[in-house]
Formats: sequence, C-alpha cells, structure tokens
Amino acid sequence: MMIIGEFAFYLFMEVLMYSVGRFVIPVISFGRARAARPREIFSRKPLPPHAEDGKLLVPEWGVAIVGLLTLTAAIALYIALR
Repeated sequence: MMIIGEFAFYLFMEVLMYSVGRFVIPVISFGRARAARPREIFSRKPLPPHAEDGKLLVPEWGVAIVGLLTLTAAIALYIALR
C-alpha cells in the first residue's frame, strides 16, 4: 500500500506540479526565468544558474514548489471567494 502512495505522490509532484510550474514561472517573472528542460536536468554537466539566452534557470524541485504554491493559492482563493 505504501508503494502506491509513493507512486501517487511522485505523479502529483513531478507531473502535475512540474507542469503547472513550467507554465507559471515565465508568467510571474515576466519572461526573465524559465524552468530547466529535462535534457538539462539529466545531463552530466552541472546545471548553471543562467541559460545561454540570459534567462534564470529554475531547477526541477523549484519548479515543483512553485506549482504547489500556485495550486495552494488557487484553492485558497476559491474557498475565500465561495
């Protein structure tokens, strides 16, 4: 049963929250930051803080946290205005 919970948590954080974060980060930073692409995450070289195009790179865990905070704020706003 524990492995099912761990798999569900992984899907929630890595798929749903990462997807939300990838959408939200360029919007809230006005295009000055972007999420690290999977190719950059899984490369052997360390992830630099800035990309070649001058944008700030947000690591995978940061993108998931931004997605989680966005979802939490959206739910709180929905409950407050309901």
